[in-house]
Amino acid sequence: MSKTERDVELVLIYTGEVRNGGHTQFFLNRAGRIVAPVRSALLNVNIIELVTTLDEAVALFPQSVVPLGWSEVEALLASWEGQGPGEERLRRLGSLDRRTSAVDVYPRLLAHLRKHEWDVLRPERGLED
Repeated sequence: MSKTERDVELVLIYTGEVRNGGHTQFFLNRAGRIVAPVRSALLNVNIIELVTTLDEAVALFPQSVVPLGWSEVEALLASWEGQGPGEERLRRLGSLDRRTSAVDVYPRLLAHLRKHEWDVLRPERGLED
């Protein structure tokens, strides 16, 4: 998979997870390992408003770091349920979910693919590296 294809895949993973089950689902399913690659892909595709949204979601975690393991993410998110600052973090994630879902990424993904068409489906088109 080329870098261009990977960028598109990462943007679709992020937006798909968030639209399906919110940032909590994204972080539960993907944990912290995917945050930096998704952020980079959003920058590469020039979807800056989602870079900001992802940064704000990550900032809700202690030291602004999403744990690398899904079980640690699950325990942390579970600890936020109820009253107090944790519940406020969950409400904030809900607001970020809605903000993410309001962004139509498809025109920019298509523009990115067109801009880098030489880097897309190379093996399928019989092109050598």
